[in-house]
Amino acid sequence: MFNFGIVTDTSEDNRTAQVSLLKSSACVECRHKCSAEKGKITVSNPKNFQISKGTYIRLDKAPAVKYLSALAGLLIPVLLCFSGLYFSPAIFQHFKIECTDFCRFSISFLLLILGETGLLLFTKSNFSVFKMQIVQII
Repeated sequence: MFNFGIVTDTSEDNRTAQVSLLKSSACVECRHKCSAEKGKITVSNPKNFQISKGTYIRLDKAPAVKYLSALAGLLIPVLLCFSGLYFSPAIFQHFKIECTDFCRFSISFLLLILGETGLLLFTKSNFSVFKMQIVQII
């Protein structure tokens, strides 16, 4: 996930900014124009930092979003695992297949891995329903 950016445009009240993403803090010293090729996102400025066009900033998620994603990271894989353990006999009975303990374990483990993979892809992507926020000026 990109944690650094350069401000390309700000709102009049300085509450939101248009940011071009940077890969790391090393990109601040770099003279190449890689950041112009990356996507631009809109971020919020809850601490009301004095930013202008060309300011390098550090981005992060809001604390509430961090707590919710941590809770989801804990509960979703575990709930998927237990649902596989609980519902696998009914699924096998519906298809008239004998359900052994190994089958229940396999389905539970598969759902656990599937849940972990989904959360990994979701948390490492730049796409977020919630806006990122500016936490520091570099």
